[in-house]
Amino acid sequence: MSSFSSVILRVSLAVFFLLALSHCRGETTKDVVGKITQKTTENLKGAAAGISTGIEEGRKQVTSSDGAIVIDKASELEGKIVVEIVKHVQSEGGVHISVGFSNVTEQAYRITGLFGNDLILALDPNGFVARAKNPVADLTVPPRAKDLAVFHFDAKETPFSHLRAFGTDHPLPAPSLAPSQPSTDSASPT
Repeated sequence: MSSFSSVILRVSLAVFFLLALSHCRGETTKDVVGKITQKTTENLKGAAAGISTGIEEGRKQVTSSDGAIVIDKASELEGKIVVEIVKHVQSEGGVHISVGFSNVTEQAYRITGLFGNDLILALDPNGFVARAKNPVADLTVPPRAKDLAVFHFDAKETPFSHLRAFGTDHPLPAPSLAPSQPSTDSASPT
């Protein structure tokens, strides 16, 4: 919202409150202002929710320029995309889990919201979660093909035992160890 729009909104609300208060009879100013603020907040929240829903539904109803249909919920994966754990690697920098997404249909699908929406979580045997550190936002899986996304997690004292993808827990295979990096320090002979 621009600063000009913000000023106009504030002035409009002030005028509205003053008009409402000037016509008060029997109610206290506090009650009137409270009711007006409550209704304004309810309407703004409803409008924001409506805008968000409209954007999401509109985005899903229109195929993208590459023909992919958007998926952002676990229920939308069923019968279209199969999730599998491909690799589980532990290194000095953390844990890297490669997740395969297999498209079993003749339609391309774009999986969105993989980062930041808790759709991908690593869990230790006690149920404590870790969130991916790399921003894998979208992944488009072509028809009858597979695609791979690698998620990076900080290492924990207790190794991860499961990966939760779209609400479904997948057991992790024993982690393999990444080869250590060769030392770049070379001692010069004397």
